[in-house]
Amino acid sequence: MAVDKKTAILAELKPMLEKARAEGLWFYCEYQDLWLSPEELVAANEECRFVWGRVNWTLRDPSERLKQLNAAIISATDARNRFAARMHSTHE
Repeated sequence: MAVDKKTAILAELKPMLEKARAEGLWFYCEYQDLWLSPEELVAANEECRFVWGRVNWTLRDPSERLKQLNAAIISATDARNRFAARMHSTHE
């Protein structure tokens, strides 16, 4: 990536970074389903990763992702328990 383009993108993201840090928000990229803290995004950008313009990001509360993961755990546990019950019933 050209240095000028990277510099322009990082400048474009600066207000979002400031807001994210001030409000405890994280960067979310919908088409990648990617969640990054402001610090993670800055570190990745330094390595020329995820250097994407602001149109690619929204700021969201990271507790949303935690709720999604908790729901997935519950769903997977339920599916596992139903499957285990089926296995047990076929061995009786």
